Amino acid sequence: MASVMAIVAKAAWDELSKRAGRDLGEGDVAPLDRYTSANKALSKLADGGALFLVTVRPPDERLWLVAILESPRFERDAWLAEANATPLRDVTALIPALRFATGKGLAPKPGALAMSLQTPRELTPEDEARLRGAARPSPGAAFQAAMLDIEAAKPRKKRSLTAAAGPPPTPRGPSVADLEAADRGGAAALSEVPLPWREALASLDTWRGLAEAPRRQALDELTHDLAAADPRHDFEVLSARVGAAGLGALRHRPSGTEVIAVPGGRFVMGYTADDALAVWLAIPMPGDDDDDDIEAGELDHELRRARPAHLVTLRPFLLARRPTTQDSLFAAAGLPKKQGVAAAVSALGWRFASEAEWEWIAREGGAVRFVGLPPNAHPLRPTLAPPAREPNGWGFEGLLNEQETVADAWHDDYRGAPSDGSAWEPAKKGERATRFGHTWWQGNEECVALHAAYRCPGPGKTRLALSLPDAAPPAFSEPFAWEATLSGAIAALSSRGAGDRERGRRALDALAIHPGEDADELARIATPLLAAATGDDARLAWLLALLTRVAKGRPEARALLAPQEAAVAALRAGGSGAVKKAAGALLKALGG
Repeated sequence: MASVMAIVAKAAWDELSKRAGRDLGEGDVAPLDRYTSANKALSKLADGGALFLVTVRPPDERLWLVAILESPRFERDAWLAEANATPLRDVTALIPALRFATGKGLAPKPGALAMSLQTPRELTPEDEARLRGAARPSPGAAFQAAMLDIEAAKPRKKRSLTAAAGPPPTPRGPSVADLEAADRGGAAALSEVPLPWREALASLDTWRGLAEAPRRQALDELTHDLAAADPRHDFEVLSARVGAAGLGALRHRPSGTEVIAVPGGRFVMGYTADDALAVWLAIPMPGDDDDDDIEAGELDHELRRARPAHLVTLRPFLLARRPTTQDSLFAAAGLPKKQGVAAAVSALGWRFASEAEWEWIAREGGAVRFVGLPPNAHPLRPTLAPPAREPNGWGFEGLLNEQETVADAWHDDYRGAPSDGSAWEPAKKGERATRFGHTWWQGNEECVALHAAYRCPGPGKTRLALSLPDAAPPAFSEPFAWEATLSGAIAALSSRGAGDRERGRRALDALAIHPGEDADELARIATPLLAAATGDDARLAWLLALLTRVAKGRPEARALLAPQEAAVAALRAGGSGAVKKAAGALLKALGG
């Protein structure tokens, strides 16, 4: 299992900085989950290992470690992996110590460092340990790197030709695998223990924790059970790892349709406050350099369509990698169009994907907000256009700019929506919901249509799905942390920039559009919020008005706000005009 070093070209580096809206520096995390190259020197990664990406920074030829892509897999023209989590580091000091598998090291002439790295180079285990120690100095990695420096400084005894030809000595200290585990915070290595497919696919975390052999065994077992349950469901295993997330892929033998085995899990569906903040970050605000204001009402109707945000727990399922046109469905089913696309899908033994299933794969299990952007991509800003990125990190194609009809009947909002990932009142003849990520912006406010929660009514293509026999939803021992859905918006209220403070206010205003459990969290932390706003009458009046809207829309939030009645009454008695009026309205909403 070999690891390889490859260079990030200047054009690719400039694109990374463009996405960030600024020059990247040490400590930043580069939003990378792939390396586009078909160079044969990278083929050594097929058996595992890691891809260490570096770049050379002018003017004095500093060697920077840009990213580490763990266990990448080659698809089409790129090596895909889970999103990079390694911060940028200047590793120039390591140049004399790097030997590479060739033993030649790096000794370029001045001005030729970048050229000397044009061909990917296989790293030795010692090279890898040094780079990991410099990149993320966990105790294990830093210790191993220090020990390598000590060993390198020791005088070496001459060896006989016989000894040199023998097997290499057993290395002492932590192995590279140990260092990887240390860098993951002590997480265990991938499990080689076989699991039944229902357990292996029950949750995303379980699947990611499995090594190659048990993944393939689970997929083989799944294909057997599918064919036994319905002879039309004759599948073969394509791969145990596709996409940056490494999900399993199957091919339907009769039709050639490729599907991905999507693990179960839970996520918040719809726009949370922090989702709304991510949209507002792309829109100019008063206080920005470009202060063309967008009225909140222009986006309210879009946010309203996917509120209240609600927790969804899904069973595992199969989903086609690519959408299908209606014409091809009718042709495959041998049915006339007058019978409807639902009849064609059913005749083929498939079903429509539900809205929740579509959003689960578009959000990549909750790792991303905008369709096709890497998990640690920098927030969109008014000067930043969205990059095209297909397939997404889970290996799905056609999510951008191609409308997809889902199983759910169209509803104007999510009040009463199911929480188990199933379709909501499947449409017979009525209008269905449509999902897609839209990148053809004419104005920055249209970035809302690139968000994974964006939805609208209307026709579109079909992405075939299949339920798995007797699959159970995953069980979770810990309650969901709702505070994580509004922490960014609350932090924005204290930003130095007036534009970002306004974005935080507008993002939290979204909670009052059909308040849900995330609005309960806002009510739960009302005490510190009110205390922080004391002394700023405008902010305090706004916060009281927001809590009033939440209290009117949700009884659970009203109960959580009840302990605040005395403090609010004091504000009504002694506050300024605007604060007094807002406090009175909140007391009325609380029944006081």
